[in-house]
Amino acid sequence: MENIEDESFYPWAVPRILLSIHSPFVPVSTLEKGELLRLGHLYSIYIRMEEEHFLEYPYYTNCTDYYGLWKKNNKTGPRSKEMCDEICWWKLYKADMNCDKGFKMIQNLKNVCEHLRFNEHIDEDSLRKCLMDCMISCRKLIFHYDITEPFIEPFEAKDIFSYIGGLMGCWLGISVWTSTGIAESTFLTSLNFLKQLVRKSRQSSPDLKELPFRRRHHSTLT
Repeated sequence: MENIEDESFYPWAVPRILLSIHSPFVPVSTLEKGELLRLGHLYSIYIRMEEEHFLEYPYYTNCTDYYGLWKKNNKTGPRSKEMCDEICWWKLYKADMNCDKGFKMIQNLKNVCEHLRFNEHIDEDSLRKCLMDCMISCRKLIFHYDITEPFIEPFEAKDIFSYIGGLMGCWLGISVWTSTGIAESTFLTSLNFLKQLVRKSRQSSPDLKELPFRRRHHSTLT
């Protein structure tokens, strides 16, 4: 969809989101199948994907390998039956009325066909022939998802005391741990200082065994 800049501002409108989870090859109208998500709410989304495979002719499923055709046509063309149907409708309205049929995929919001003109100038034979050529896809991706909003209990006045008490307990625990660490660091620093002081005093005082001694020889007369 093309980006259309709209500078209109509606302060009374509440911003919301339409969410739709689907196969990338299947067009989906978010307005019809989307889930409305409200602002300021927490949602949990659980997604489960399934993959189905069908067989081509001569089997009764008579599917179409849209992926193979897409690669063969230089990566152009539809990649699912739903996209093929959408292109049929798009070609019809584009050729006859020069507008986009605004059901699922819209290229430009300014070119959406008016509802009163839907039943005018429609070549039903060409449309029916185009839709008959859109067989089911040989590979189909199915997405199942559940959106839940977890219940959050309202905050009561009694919870304030437990909250403050928990914070004070954490603060006291951190304070005791910090004080113990400071006392231990101070004690180890003082002990190392005393050891160094004792070591220096021993080195500075001379040992009696190592004092220099000179024997004096006395000669006596007999």
